Formats: sequence, C-alpha cells, structure tokens
Amino acid sequence: MNKKAAIIVSAVSLVLAAAMGVSAFLSFQNYKALSAQMEGASTQMTGVMSQIDGMREEVRTRVDLVQANVDSLRENLEKKDEPEETREDDVTIASEYVIRATTQISDAYKSGDSASLSDKDKETLDMASAVLKQIITDKMSDYDKELAVYDWMTANLENDPGLLPVVPTTQEDCDNPYGVLKYHNAVCVGYATTFRLFMQMLDIPCMVVHNTDLFHSWDLVQLNGHWYHTDIYSDVGKTNHSHFNRTDVMQQMDQTWDTAFFPKSDSTEDCYAAKNAVEEKDVYKIPAEVRRMLDEKINYLAFRIPREADDHSALVLETLLNRIQDTVAYNTGSDCGTVDMSWQWLQLDKNYVVSIVVNSCNTEDDQPDLPEEDLNRIEHVMEEIFGDYMFCE
Repeated sequence: MNKKAAIIVSAVSLVLAAAMGVSAFLSFQNYKALSAQMEGASTQMTGVMSQIDGMREEVRTRVDLVQANVDSLRENLEKKDEPEETREDDVTIASEYVIRATTQISDAYKSGDSASLSDKDKETLDMASAVLKQIITDKMSDYDKELAVYDWMTANLENDPGLLPVVPTTQEDCDNPYGVLKYHNAVCVGYATTFRLFMQMLDIPCMVVHNTDLFHSWDLVQLNGHWYHTDIYSDVGKTNHSHFNRTDVMQQMDQTWDTAFFPKSDSTEDCYAAKNAVEEKDVYKIPAEVRRMLDEKINYLAFRIPREADDHSALVLETLLNRIQDTVAYNTGSDCGTVDMSWQWLQLDKNYVVSIVVNSCNTEDDQPDLPEEDLNRIEHVMEEIFGDYMFCE
C-alpha cells in the first residue's frame, strides 16, 4: 500500500472510531434516561400500590363495620323475638299501668312501725287498715277473710273508665292502692295490687298475675297450701263471685299466662263454685232455677251433678243451657237493659259442677248524668249536622 492510501485508511478508521464512540455515548445517555423513567414509573407504581393497599384496608374496615352492624341488628332482633323473663312486679300493663310492690306498707302494718313510710304510703296504710278493721274479725278463717275483702272491693269500688273530670288525680293513681282506696276507682292493676296488699297485711300469700298479652292482671291467693285465681276487676259491681277462687282450668276460659312461672292451681277445696254448688240429680229441674235467677236478679248459682250421671244427661243439660242462653239474649229488650248469661263445667273428684252466671246491666245507669241544657244542645247539634245524613254504599 502506498503512503497516500495508508493515510486514507487511517482517516477512515478514525472517523469510524469516532462514530462508534458517539453512538456508544448516545446509547448510554438513552439508558440513563430510560432508567430514570423506569425508576420514576416504579416510584409511581409503588405510590399507586400504596394507595390501592390503603383503599383495600379502608374497604375491609367498612365491610367489617357493616358486618358488625348486621350482627348487632340480628342479635337485637333475636332478643326482641324472645319473650322477656317473667316476673311479678315492675311489669307494665296496657303500655301504661305498672305493677308495683307494696310490701313496705304491709310490713309496716304487721310490725306497727310506719316511721320509714312516705306520706303517701302512710295514708294508704291508714285507709287499708280502716277497711280491715271494718270487715275482718278474729274468728274468721283465711278463706272468710279473703271473701270479706272480695265482697268489700266488688261492692264499694268501680272500674275506672279513663274519664274522671271531677277527680283528675285519680287517673294518676288508678293502678295502685292509694288511688283505689282514696278515690274508689281503678284499672285492673289497681284492683290486683290493692287486693294483694290486703292479703299480705292478713298474712295470706298472694301474687299478682299478668296475662301473656300484657293487657290484664289479677291475683293468685294461697289457702291451705293450694293456689286460686281471684279477679276483682272482672266482678266489680256484680258481686256474683264468678271470678273468686278459680282453678287454672276455669281461669283459662278467659286468660292465658306464664304457667311455668306462676304457681299451679288445681285444687277445688276452696274453689267458690265447688264450695257453694247445690246438688241436683235431675238436670231437667235446673232451667226452673235459672228462671228464678233471672226473676230474682240472682247473679250466680252452681249445681253439683253426680259423676254417675251418664253422658246423655250432660248433653241434655248443655242443650238446655244453650237454649236458655239464646232465649235470654234474644228476648232482652232495650227498655230493661241487657242481660248476659254464661255457664261452664268444673270437674271435681266425685262430681261435676256447672256454674251459671247472670250479669244484668240497666242501660239507663250507663247514660251520662248531664244537665238537661247540655242534653238539649247535644240533640240540637246532632239534628243540625246529621239530620239529613244517609249512609250509602
């Protein structure tokens, strides 16, 4: 190779080397830029993943919270569906009237020390003591004492209709002995707690029972080791003893209650119907006695039917009583009020007893005692507003 050619080759080699160097430098710069971009993307990805993790944790927290709320709601619903534990006192009847204990009053009566009582309880004690002094004697049996209290309460007290404009404070105390004894008006809770107070003052075991629907209450009384249902409220103003010392079977004709909590009543030893039943072997004679009840306004009679009486006699008596019941209901005129007759069987050890109750109501006694001026105005208003009213379907 000549010198000129060698110089050319060298020059070309230098150019190529320079070009390769530039190319390598540019590639390194691109790599650095790409690496920087990748690091930035990685940082951003890390941030995004961190945000996702945060969102995931927030969602998990909210799900756990919702689940906790659902569990709590389910637990509350299950508790709501479960019946509350039965107790005797501190039970609200008809969403308004509370059964409250009064043992502080009966204890003060038996001990003779009323210093710890409130003024209201002292007044209640004085009123109750005055009643017992009037109706109870030392020679009475527990049954006689209970009957005396029942007779006094049904004869002297009235059911509170919830309208007492003359004595507005009665409504506040119609569910406790204070209001019952002071104003002689009460709801069922008032009668039950007042009767229990009397029994406890007389050392006769007594409990207040409430039905399963929490709209009525009455008493369970223990005599000679046996329990009996007595419902003063249902007999007030009637004095027919139809709800005095009943068995579970008799009371279940009208009410249901927690029989697992309250004592069992299955004895007829001091059941009023059993103690006062008149023996009658001829069932065809009973209709005449029922007619006498109606004519003489007798509220209650019970007849003892020998157990050897066959099913045919029982069927005859049931048919007769049903016919009498229908006849009385159909022929009672509005002028003489209303008459309601009811009856039920009671099975004893050696006999059957049929108890018959007649309740009469004079419609005139139910009318409000308003001045004639008010009655005339009522008639005028009715005539003016409803005189031309006609019901059309």
